[in-house]
Amino acid sequence: MIQITFKSKSGDPMGEILKDIKDFDKTIKQDLDRLGPETLKVIKDYVHDSKVRPQAGEPTNLENALEVEFFSDGNGWGVGDIEKLTKEAPGWAALNWGSSHMVGKRMPPYFTPDLTEANKALFRQGRVNYNGSKGDKGPIVKNAIQAINYIERAVFWLSNKFDSLRGI
Repeated sequence: MIQITFKSKSGDPMGEILKDIKDFDKTIKQDLDRLGPETLKVIKDYVHDSKVRPQAGEPTNLENALEVEFFSDGNGWGVGDIEKLTKEAPGWAALNWGSSHMVGKRMPPYFTPDLTEANKALFRQGRVNYNGSKGDKGPIVKNAIQAINYIERAVFWLSNKFDSLRGI
């Protein structure tokens, strides 16, 4: 039979090793907690960099709705609450995975830019003019929403960060 005994320099069999493991555990937890806000920034950067029509530097609803949430038990964090995203940025899924369900369909008409309902004060001005057709016909959607894949990109980025924390 072979017997192996671990002893520290001071002769304490496992004391220093356990202390090193606890210190390492604290360091890893701090590193993982730091990754939460970094991941949020990475996702917001992906969304910002993929804008087709930038709003003069203004953040989009999606960028505003994304936030990092640390779990109450202290064991982890998450980015992007789905209920909040659905309420404040309803197109979050279409932007991530893309969407072509409206291609070839007519958009509903708008009475004035940025208003989806008639405004009595602007009634006499009529509806917005879409390519020469004024009235109750909106424009026909020609292009699909291209997938940004910001969730998949963030997962890949995070996977690489985990590998670097583990020393792989």
